[in-house]
Amino acid sequence: MIFNKEFLLDSLGGDETIYKLLIEEYIKNYAEQREGIIKAINSKNFDSIHLSVHSLKGIFETYGVSEYIPLIKELITAAKAKNLEFIDQNYEKILVASQILKEDFEKELNL
Repeated sequence: MIFNKEFLLDSLGGDETIYKLLIEEYIKNYAEQREGIIKAINSKNFDSIHLSVHSLKGIFETYGVSEYIPLIKELITAAKAKNLEFIDQNYEKILVASQILKEDFEKELNL
């Protein structure tokens, strides 16, 4: 499991209802989030890259997916510096992680 269930539940005061709602919300918004990142990168819109990757950072921090936070921070820095080479070489790693997170959540909800 890529996310830290205990961390997430603790941050929600153990509230299973909110836990389930957050997971459902991530699954619901997954495709739009992913497409936003890809579209921003393909259009070389560094402001949009920054915004979409920064948004993903918040999501990963919320769900306890700490392993990818350093890379996301580097991608944010690369977007600010307009370093498309670094972005091109690394963005797929966070897309894969977000896909794994979605799959973990689907398993968690028995979907």
